[in-house]
Amino acid sequence: SLVTASLRGYQAFGAKFALAQRRVIIGDEMGLGKTLEALAVLELTDAYPAVVVCPTSLRAHWQREAARWLPGRSVARLDSASEPLVCEATDVYVVSYEMARRRAADLAALDPRALVLDEIHALRDTRTQHTKALVQLAAHVRAHGGRVVGLSGTVIVNRPIELAGPLLAVGALGPHAPFGDARAFAERYADASHGPYGWELSGAAHLDELNDRLRATCYLRRTKAEVLPELPELRRAVTLLSAEDQHAYEAAARRLAAALRERRRLLEAAHGPAWVHRLGAESLRWRRDVEALRVLVGLAKVPTVLGWARDYLDGSDRKLVLFAHHRPVIGALVDGLPGAIRLSGDDDPVRRQALVDRFQTAPDARVLVTSFRTGGLGIELTAASDAVVVELPWAAGELDQAEARLHRLGTRAPVTSHIALAAGTVDEPMWQLLVAKERIVQATVQGTIPARSQSTVLGRLLVHLAGGTDEDVQQTVPDVEPIEGAA
Repeated sequence: SLVTASLRGYQAFGAKFALAQRRVIIGDEMGLGKTLEALAVLELTDAYPAVVVCPTSLRAHWQREAARWLPGRSVARLDSASEPLVCEATDVYVVSYEMARRRAADLAALDPRALVLDEIHALRDTRTQHTKALVQLAAHVRAHGGRVVGLSGTVIVNRPIELAGPLLAVGALGPHAPFGDARAFAERYADASHGPYGWELSGAAHLDELNDRLRATCYLRRTKAEVLPELPELRRAVTLLSAEDQHAYEAAARRLAAALRERRRLLEAAHGPAWVHRLGAESLRWRRDVEALRVLVGLAKVPTVLGWARDYLDGSDRKLVLFAHHRPVIGALVDGLPGAIRLSGDDDPVRRQALVDRFQTAPDARVLVTSFRTGGLGIELTAASDAVVVELPWAAGELDQAEARLHRLGTRAPVTSHIALAAGTVDEPMWQLLVAKERIVQATVQGTIPARSQSTVLGRLLVHLAGGTDEDVQQTVPDVEPIEGAA
């Protein structure tokens, strides 16, 4: 078939691995062509009808790729909660996670021979309704002899407990499964303990063992360096910027620091050294204030970034991608760069793909501005070899995903990710915390670095802003979550 004949050697191995392991998560690094591997599994096993579940923004991508590589198969996109399922006429159904939750019973009634869960890390929170619904749908498919294939270049975003949902979906976690039940998994690899606020699950332990067991049971991970040594390099260039006007930021930072120091004083009086844990557990209470502060940092960087971007564009014929986090910052960047393409979460899939195609092919489409969530998944931006990270994301995995839009199959020149940090602001400690989190992610998925941590980026940032010492910041600042099925 066209799809199997088009596979590179490592992709053919990935498809064969999925055939041999009926429960599988293909975790190849972003940009290595996991979509093609999944479609090859469907074709090699004649696993139709098949259901592909993906983020809303990737529905058009999957519909187009399935039609391209499986020309003899009919492909339909399910966009409505009331739309009838044409059971006999459709080979591949493409559906978003939200629609799959709402139509789970209808999809199960198709008796799919295969279920593909793209960006399976969307199931990382076992408490959500869509995770519960998809886990049940996956169990139905497996019980009826079908295959479940998970895909994700960032199967965990921050910490090992996020593997619980994906492992449940592919059948590797649960009674009589390779990893046992969820509680045993949490205690062993998330360093779970029952604290004053409930189960604390944000830890990381025995990561080398976890990586070995993942690879032995259900997980395949290859990096670009391993399978595409000819691919040009990706490098990060961290730049400290002196923002032109930080007065608004500095005033807001003083107010937030004063409020956090007062909160620290009260917590310290009541709980002593445990104030660090208590303040970290209040992350949601302070998040809006921290986000407001980050918007001001982003806006303060915009004039400097715009000046650099204009010089870059005037001095070459190359293209440029800018990643940001907040709408006001993205808007200011677009306003300052006439002709820039803005890729927004408000775009419908067809318009979104048309904008991406224009950036990839039109000589006059030189700049694309987007967010990590919108532009960081399922698209190719290989026409550019430079990206500017104007604002930092909260999760290290989001940064990796964004950079992989440029650095992937089809990349012809070295790629540089320019990390723009505003000196003397929350950017600096936040970047250090993201780097530390990335070590945990790499240790889990690649087995490269032993690590042990129970901190969240926001929790540690709050302790830092409250005047905590480096030792305070390094202490446990737990997330508090229930263990599904635990007493």
